[in-house]
Amino acid sequence: MNSDLRLHDYYDGHILRFKCKTKYCNHQWVEKPEDLLRYPHIHRNMDLAELHASVPCVRCRQHHIDITVILEKPHHHFVGGMV
Repeated sequence: MNSDLRLHDYYDGHILRFKCKTKYCNHQWVEKPEDLLRYPHIHRNMDLAELHASVPCVRCRQHHIDITVILEKPHHHFVGGMV
């Protein structure tokens, strides 16, 4: 059984983005995990290695992009001493 994280694991309670970069035209863009599901050949149970080969570049339409996970933590401000 493969223990890699799947696409549906990334948007369960986390605020994050995927930074995508293609090697062919060196174009970079940012995608939300739920936005990747708009492609007809991508499903919730894909891991990052499968996404790497499946997501096309938005500029040159080539596959085999580099995907980096960017975790954006929520900004919670604790104010102590208030009663």
